[in-house]
Amino acid sequence: MKKLLATLLITLAFLAPMHLDNEYLRADTFAAVTVQQGENLHDLAGRYTVNEKDKAQLIEAICEINGLQADAVLQSGRRIQVPVLSPADSNAIAQK
Repeated sequence: MKKLLATLLITLAFLAPMHLDNEYLRADTFAAVTVQQGENLHDLAGRYTVNEKDKAQLIEAICEINGLQADAVLQSGRRIQVPVLSPADSNAIAQK
């Protein structure tokens, strides 16, 4: 019984949604961005936020939404979906 319970808990922990504190992953608005020559994920995120913590979360969300690795080399002309927070969501992040 203990093994079954332990297995169940491990499975639930593995399947539980991750990144619950990343507001960008809950965004319902997206900007379609065309990658310019020489741009990277940090540059793209910098178009939408200047705060380094927010930028890191935005990069994480861009990667997850677009199926990219954090160290991905972006080809110019590629279209990327960037989550955009509503003003209410932005204020909630600023107050954290």
